[in-house]
Amino acid sequence: QIPYSLLILDNEKYNNVHETNNMNAIKSKLHNQAYVNLVKNYEVPSFKIIDQFTPETSYYRYLKGEKTIVTGIHFETKAEDKYPAVGAASVIARYAFLKKMDEMEENWKMKFQKGAGDKVDICAEEFVKKHGFDSLSQVAKMHFKNTEKLK
Repeated sequence: QIPYSLLILDNEKYNNVHETNNMNAIKSKLHNQAYVNLVKNYEVPSFKIIDQFTPETSYYRYLKGEKTIVTGIHFETKAEDKYPAVGAASVIARYAFLKKMDEMEENWKMKFQKGAGDKVDICAEEFVKKHGFDSLSQVAKMHFKNTEKLK
């Protein structure tokens, strides 16, 4: 078994957190919390890696004020190409995303388009017609341009 820590930030919570944190701050806090969980529950190798999405200095700046901060992390772009653990984390995250999408579709009794583009816009319009604009925050990131058009 591969030790891992999976954190899921649903759309509604994401929208709340995004009011005071940008995407890189959110990702930094989630990555840090995943490492906190791993260190607490497993014997973690001394070499810790993150597929770099922001400079290291920014990453730690985003974590100011966090109760526990895991340090000594190596940051590298395209890390999944070199480190099997990062590739495995990517697969686990994608699987969890697809499972959550399935749950949303079951819960809302409709098919959701993934990604961006015209099909997503049409899907969002359909959702708003069925469930109202106020429910959109439960299934979409509200700061995206396509959600702004629906107001």
